[in-house]
Amino acid sequence: MRLSIKKIILVLILVFLPFFFSGNIFAQDANEDRIRRLSEEISKYEAELGRLVSEANTLSNLINQYNTQIKLTQLKISQTEEKIILLGGRIEQLKDSLDALNLAYTQRVSETYKISRFSEPHLLFLSMSNITDAINSFNYLKKLQASDISLLGRLEKAQNTYQEEKSDQEVLQKELEVQNKSLSLQKNAKAKLLEQTRNDEKRYQSLLASAKAEYEAIQAIIAGKGQETAVGHIGEGERIASIIQGSSCNSNGTHLHFMIVE
Repeated sequence: MRLSIKKIILVLILVFLPFFFSGNIFAQDANEDRIRRLSEEISKYEAELGRLVSEANTLSNLINQYNTQIKLTQLKISQTEEKIILLGGRIEQLKDSLDALNLAYTQRVSETYKISRFSEPHLLFLSMSNITDAINSFNYLKKLQASDISLLGRLEKAQNTYQEEKSDQEVLQKELEVQNKSLSLQKNAKAKLLEQTRNDEKRYQSLLASAKAEYEAIQAIIAGKGQETAVGHIGEGERIASIIQGSSCNSNGTHLHFMIVE
């Protein structure tokens, strides 16, 4: 009877053995393809991480350039602000001087007009008791007129300078706005570069870890690290083999799995 059971087992082995090996060969080929693909992915991610590391110096230089440019722009902004403050003080002084000159010129013109009404040469000589007083009055009038001309020139110059300073102030104000915008763009570009660099490194580290974990899991299955347990002796009429649906042990698909224990 025991010999008969062994013959039956041998016949079953011979019948199912081709399916068993074909299933194993298929599973082995699939595993090898998977391992090859994972190896390629690992190499790619390691190369990418290597590139990121090799570019660290270049990145550092680029960040230093951003820092230097930002510092330079900040200094230019400070300089422009100081110019605006200084120019504002000068404009205020010019305005005060302009107001004073306007007042002085108005008063002088009024005074000169009053004197000139009674200082026509023939009236002047007739109104004076002697010729000396007449000559002195005439000379005084001439000096007043010359002073008025000088005062008028100073007034016009002050007005022109005031307008020029106001125009310069407007130019500086626009320049300051441009510099502030430039500073904001430079800071944003630096922040974006740093964030992108951090995200790239994290992403490739995660992909590399995932690929390595899957690679090691498949290698462990191939090396026979699956868990297999003896269930006992085979008696007459007992089932010694069955078709397993899905992956199990050393196969990742439906296959025949059995074990013989003497």
